[in-house]
Amino acid sequence: MPNLTLNFRPESIGAGTPVNIYLPDVIAEDMPVLYLLHGMHGDHNSWINGSSIGRYARARGLAVIMPSVGNSFYANQKHGCRYFDYVAHELPEYIGKLLPFITKKREKTFVAGLSMGGYGAIKVALRNPDRFCAAAGLSGCLDMNVDVKATDEGWDNICVCNWGEDYMTSLPGSDEDLLHLVDTFPADKQKPRIYVACGTEDFLYSQNITFKNHLVGKGFDFLYEEGPGAHTWDFWDKWIVPAIEFMMS
Repeated sequence: MPNLTLNFRPESIGAGTPVNIYLPDVIAEDMPVLYLLHGMHGDHNSWINGSSIGRYARARGLAVIMPSVGNSFYANQKHGCRYFDYVAHELPEYIGKLLPFITKKREKTFVAGLSMGGYGAIKVALRNPDRFCAAAGLSGCLDMNVDVKATDEGWDNICVCNWGEDYMTSLPGSDEDLLHLVDTFPADKQKPRIYVACGTEDFLYSQNITFKNHLVGKGFDFLYEEGPGAHTWDFWDKWIVPAIEFMMS
């Protein structure tokens, strides 16, 4: 399976940034595409090094795009770069021009991720339902109302960089809050389908239960699954398979 590593300078970031691209062995027009997002302290190589994503994508004729965004939580940072604009808009537009055989159809465009990337994937889909038809979050940070209350100094620095010094009050109820995005999803937009999976021993398990319960009765086509496992690649490598199956079904 061809694996390309590109380095380009998106306007939203203002510096060279790497992205990995997996392409099926057989190139076909209107190829479905998955934007696959890494977690905290990860990068564009995380899924390649930690999982068998190439094998899973090859079996389904699926292109996989893996960007690198630091610890940005896929936000337009208060003190940094516009990583949300990059992943949600600029990167798909760049890929569409560079690789015109990759689909531009909503029904064949997906986004998924783990941990921070699970949060990012669902946020990107909820805020851009015209582009992404389905999203998957594995062990995602899905309730930022809980996360912002953590007291670790390193975490505080990340939050200030991403959302500003007032993040504890400004983030809940904003477009960075997944629960708020679910509640305020526009009535005139087609809802993205959502897949969530989390290990029962994962420290983010309760957040995933909260998000699952919050989706009930909101009109979303969603699937929640869980199983034994912690916040590890053993879990993510296993559960990305049913996530892809759900998104492509």
